[in-house]
Amino acid sequence: MIVETVDIIRDLVESLQLKVVVDSVTDNANGTYTIGTKCTRHIQTGMYFSVSSVDYVVTAFERDVSFTVSGASTISVSSFLLPAPKFWHGSILETNKTLTGITDMNEKVPMVYLRRPYRDNFNRNDSANERDSDVTIYFLCEDNFAQYDIDDSDRECIYPMRSLLYSFVEMLKNNPQIGIIESFEVENKERFGVVNSKGVEKALFDTPLSGCELNITIPIKKNYQCKC
Repeated sequence: MIVETVDIIRDLVESLQLKVVVDSVTDNANGTYTIGTKCTRHIQTGMYFSVSSVDYVVTAFERDVSFTVSGASTISVSSFLLPAPKFWHGSILETNKTLTGITDMNEKVPMVYLRRPYRDNFNRNDSANERDSDVTIYFLCEDNFAQYDIDDSDRECIYPMRSLLYSFVEMLKNNPQIGIIESFEVENKERFGVVNSKGVEKALFDTPLSGCELNITIPIKKNYQCKC
């Protein structure tokens, strides 16, 4: 049975639980804790996650240096996994309709959005790769259009989402069921929308999002096995 490309990407995204190594912890004596780490992954202000059944929200971060969280107690482990990003797929209109019906932003983002339609190019029977899938995938998070300038948007949205994108591509490269990734293209998507000579003309989604776009050909080997 051929596993469809959308299901393969969904399976990969759901396993994208990235490890954060805790180098140091500082109790700020005000209900917040600053975590030193050499890799902040896609952590950004406002992100929620749980460690050892304790819920935390990120109140500030410095990329690949530290992040500050508020929570009921300190983080006492040497490392933890961030939750996998949300996965969405469909046309712009279909996905916007779905997202508009969700009021809790934490149920939307950070997101990996596979735009449809995509193209599967099937190879000859004697090829090691069953097909080459040309896909466009967006890595997006909430932006604050009213308050963020371009540097704020880079720090809070673009850089974290690029980190998430690079982790996804690295996962593809390390997957033995995926062929060699020859190349890929990345484009920043500030205020995720339609761009003309005047800049961003209109937002594509009602939800205020920024991040980056990945254009990539994924060579999928024969008899791909996944949890889907």
